[in-house]
Amino acid sequence: MFLPHGNTPHPDYVGGIIGTQNNTIQQAAANDDLAKVCEFPDGRVDIDSRHQVKAVLYQAICDDSSTMVRLLLFRGADNSLRDGWDPDWPDSFTAVENAARLSARATMQELLAHGVNVEDSNAVYFAASESDAEMLKLLFDNT
Repeated sequence: MFLPHGNTPHPDYVGGIIGTQNNTIQQAAANDDLAKVCEFPDGRVDIDSRHQVKAVLYQAICDDSSTMVRLLLFRGADNSLRDGWDPDWPDSFTAVENAARLSARATMQELLAHGVNVEDSNAVYFAASESDAEMLKLLFDNT
């Protein structure tokens, strides 16, 4: 590990990445640790921050953790953000697209309950490409 300021790790050194305290909210989401996420004061942590490639919401979607998705949306996570190194790249996905392509039905239900826009996304395409009839029904019932 490279320590630029002597022998003491940078205070924001988390999981091999020097970043900000936002990285720990990413780790809490990855561990499905609702209590830890609740410890971060509203307005003091950028809930849409990116750690590596994924915003915190995307970590919860990848884990199909509907409870974490509900909490993050309640705390103001932006469900229209795209993931990826460059959110403008054509291979980046919105929250609803990620849920569809990962067959994350529980999180899709939470996203739909919070009014995510399905019609302006490729969610139906991704659900069809996964041959996920239940996801397609869920999407069509909510458009």
